[in-house]
Amino acid sequence: MFASRKFDGNKCKVQLKMLINRFNLLTQKKANLAKQQKRQVAMLLRDEKEANARILVEHIIREDYTLEAYELLKQHTELLVARLNVVITEPIVKPEVSDSVVSIVYAGYLMGNEVPELKQLYLLFTQKYGKPYIDDVIARKESYLDQRLLKMLTSTQVPDPSVVNLYLTEIAKAYGVEYTPSAASSRLATSATIGSVIPVAQFIKTPAMPIAQPLSQPMSVPQPYSVTLTKSAAGLGLTLDANNVVTTVKPHTEAAASGMIEPGDMCLSLNGTPVSSSLPVKSVAIDIPEGAPATFVFLRGLHPAAPSPSNALPAGAPPPPHANSFGYPPLSTEPPVAAAPSADEDDVLAQRLEMLKLPRS
Repeated sequence: MFASRKFDGNKCKVQLKMLINRFNLLTQKKANLAKQQKRQVAMLLRDEKEANARILVEHIIREDYTLEAYELLKQHTELLVARLNVVITEPIVKPEVSDSVVSIVYAGYLMGNEVPELKQLYLLFTQKYGKPYIDDVIARKESYLDQRLLKMLTSTQVPDPSVVNLYLTEIAKAYGVEYTPSAASSRLATSATIGSVIPVAQFIKTPAMPIAQPLSQPMSVPQPYSVTLTKSAAGLGLTLDANNVVTTVKPHTEAAASGMIEPGDMCLSLNGTPVSSSLPVKSVAIDIPEGAPATFVFLRGLHPAAPSPSNALPAGAPPPPHANSFGYPPLSTEPPVAAAPSADEDDVLAQRLEMLKLPRS
């Protein structure tokens, strides 16, 4: 069905070896550029330009995915060089080379204009196995390609903020810059007319305090931490949900003995591979052999945990009226009051500032 047509095995071998050299050059070039960009990020953090640093870090993360894709494609290329005799002598795609063939074919379809050797190999494999088979690989790529490689080649998602925070923290540490990730909710807007911070309605109202009181303690910024566990026959001793958040730390396991991992902690990466809802921890952990180390990076405090003992309700006591699922009252139990319309934004700001100066009853 996929009979060989004008396939040149020697030319294929030359192109495969040239592709390995090409990946080595591209990897070195991008790695050098990444070092320069990380230095720029450190300088931006030093100058307190975190917003600019975040934009540059997103580009660095995308380049890291590209470098990992290059490494996987290079491995497939080296395997094809070692098993080229199977490609030349067999008229159909054999299982021992099928994963590597479809990976190079799809990469050639996507990146042929950037990497000339990939384009030549795409054409050679089309001659070898026939256009219907190659078109089917491209049309039903999810059925042929490794999902990890497919995601790295095609994903257009914006990096998760927790991953960006982790990159910023590690870059700052490497270059000796003091930096603490700022929560998005803690960035206060400043008025362009009077130069002061625009008030934000962060108040808690309880029956004991009828007048709204501002929060006395600022929220702490969650910090990433790492822990290394050894995979046993029973697993890693953790249960995580679909968002890679720890739900259970199994007792009498290495995870419990470490004393570091708590329910509610979010996993950011496993053995250097960033995880997400589309690439969960279990998909990465399944490739780790029994007895091998598994290094997790967790972020604490992203998800609300149970109330602390000092703030917890007494046993059997009913929650306050209109309490939320954590036993605390909502920010406000009264319907919002519509502000009077005004044509001048400065008048609106002045009204809001005056409301904050009203005497307490």
